[in-house]
Amino acid sequence: MSEEYGLAERILTSAQYDRWRFMLSAQKLCRQDVAVISHSHIDAWSANLPQKDVVVIPAGLRVPENHRGLRNILQVEYSARIDGLSLTPIYRSTVERLTTLRIPKKLHAVWWHIKGTSGPEEANIIFLGDMDVSEGKYLLSFVGRLLELNRAVQGVILPSYGGVKYAHGAESLPQQLAQEVERTALELRDLYGLHLFAAPHPLPEPAWAELSAVEVSNNV
Repeated sequence: MSEEYGLAERILTSAQYDRWRFMLSAQKLCRQDVAVISHSHIDAWSANLPQKDVVVIPAGLRVPENHRGLRNILQVEYSARIDGLSLTPIYRSTVERLTTLRIPKKLHAVWWHIKGTSGPEEANIIFLGDMDVSEGKYLLSFVGRLLELNRAVQGVILPSYGGVKYAHGAESLPQQLAQEVERTALELRDLYGLHLFAAPHPLPEPAWAELSAVEVSNNV
């Protein structure tokens, strides 16, 4: 396993991503107990968030009613640094500006660009907490543009779905969304050499993923 990939593992273990944790032995990049939230749907918010030191959310994100008493929320408009982690929300406008694509509706979840640093070493991953069928092509174009600009990306966290009907832009074919995520993941690997990490929705260990997270607690 390369040194660069090892740092990507340290990013994974340094935070809770929505309601998922990567159960790894890699040393964390930050001393604080951090959660990174991608969207306002209640299924992204776990019961353990009050125990976190910091709950990082995109600026302006609607907090679900059951969590509005949280005192540990950090709203991030541009970027935030927590020890060895740098966290930058990626909005639809960001993707459109960088890729020149026209995205007709908002992304299902705000994407996060997460940079980990340890001494002179750096690694970057992109976290998608949830996505619609149409978003794979936007992600592929966005990552390709980053690499054209010499902004290295080592890995991506993608949701791994089972059968979904009449949601996330999927129609009557239950496997449409799962197949689109798999296609996107494999293209990210084959075209750009990215490492692939999965957050179960609820498929726990998709064939395309190198590492899969686990759900840390029940929703409230």
